[in-house]
Amino acid sequence: MKHLIVGRTSALGADLTDVLRERGDTVIGAVRRPVDTSDVRCDVRSDADVARSVEEATSLVGDIDSLIYLPGTAPDGRTEKVSDDQFSDALDVNTTGAFRFAKSVLASDTPCCVTFVGTTNALRGSAGQAAYASSKAALLGLTRSLAAEFGPRGKRVNLVAPGYFSAGLTDALPTSLKERLERRIPIRRFAETREVSNVVAFAASEQSSYMNGSIIYVDGGLGMGH
Repeated sequence: MKHLIVGRTSALGADLTDVLRERGDTVIGAVRRPVDTSDVRCDVRSDADVARSVEEATSLVGDIDSLIYLPGTAPDGRTEKVSDDQFSDALDVNTTGAFRFAKSVLASDTPCCVTFVGTTNALRGSAGQAAYASSKAALLGLTRSLAAEFGPRGKRVNLVAPGYFSAGLTDALPTSLKERLERRIPIRRFAETREVSNVVAFAASEQSSYMNGSIIYVDGGLGMGH
């Protein structure tokens, strides 16, 4: 399969790239700062950039079989400290960017699948994450609406919702907070990036060919009941 991974240079994106390449798949990254020739430059906030990056990726490898959208910006903090601009930026990156890419890829006449990566906190809520959680929660409605619209055209859209994993945004958390969070997780630890990557890779494969509009939790049981 040929995958276009938006945000490939993140910790999860780098690990996911390894998982997909290990099984023989082709990976193209859409990133703000390309790190090698398998990346195309893109700012997810720009309609023109998104359209150009999809066109460039297609010219490099042919029709895209799979879009995986990873970006997530989190202006965490007390709500009164988060500005309107920060909130709008979170929506633009976390939600509208996903819509821009999905719209561009799904416009193709060839079958493909789209996998958004959200968060368990979008479903259960989390103090201090109003902008991040609400913008990621919007991906649920986007996933299911696109799945209903494009399913009859041979295209699938799903959402993987990780909990906390040992990389990325959690790196900046104080040790005491990490310990408190781990006590809330039935498995009592954060995930390794490979544990999340394996699930995303499954969703973005032919093995999940009858899965559409699904929300897949990878959170050690943190979000049960939400």
